[in-house]
Amino acid sequence: VSGGMSNSTISCLMLANSLGKPVTRHASLAPARGPSLMATINRSQWDHYANQTRQSAEVVLPDDNLVQAYADRYERWVRIREKLDEIAQSI
Repeated sequence: VSGGMSNSTISCLMLANSLGKPVTRHASLAPARGPSLMATINRSQWDHYANQTRQSAEVVLPDDNLVQAYADRYERWVRIREKLDEIAQSI
């Protein structure tokens, strides 16, 4: 995750819990950093700066209890959505 969303700890946690997988959180300026570095440094240095960016990333781990809760809520939402679609088609 990068950009503005990476500034929000709760958004990163929600994403990790929704996916049930760790989420890598980069600095909010990461999307701008890559193109600016590519434009200003020699190609031979790209790997060095890419490694620095990866090392500064934070991994946000999902909470196993919340992963199941999110999955349960999603299943409930799917069932409700199907019922609403049936109602909408009958109107």
